[in-house]
Amino acid sequence: MIKIVNKSLDGRRDNPAPVSFFASPYNDMKKIHVESVSASKSGDYFQVCFDNDETYFLIQWGIEFDDEDDEPRYIESNDESYIGHVRVKKATLSRNNFYIQVKKGKETKEIEITFPDQDKNEFLEVERILEVIIPNITIKK
Repeated sequence: MIKIVNKSLDGRRDNPAPVSFFASPYNDMKKIHVESVSASKSGDYFQVCFDNDETYFLIQWGIEFDDEDDEPRYIESNDESYIGHVRVKKATLSRNNFYIQVKKGKETKEIEITFPDQDKNEFLEVERILEVIIPNITIKK
């Protein structure tokens, strides 16, 4: 079951969800809860997907040019406002939480994804792939 969390005007949460440890200056931070996280590599392409039956968010990157860190990353979601090539400004990963702040043109967007704790090997694989996709990611173990 997905838990999409929106804040009402008075600051109360409309739906139950884990408490965020990220402070956001942006009022439209998207928050979702998913049941699974997967990481994959195919040739020079890397992907991490957060999903369940009702929603998903993925981030991809392919090593195509020499200037790898400056190349935009590709994000995709069932929410059309989170699709396209973006620059990653900030990202954090923990055993049950992923936060990313991206910039597309002049627009900055944030998404926070919660998920069940992963076992150590699953977490290490997601961590490894995300460190390739987002070299400046902060890992909280």
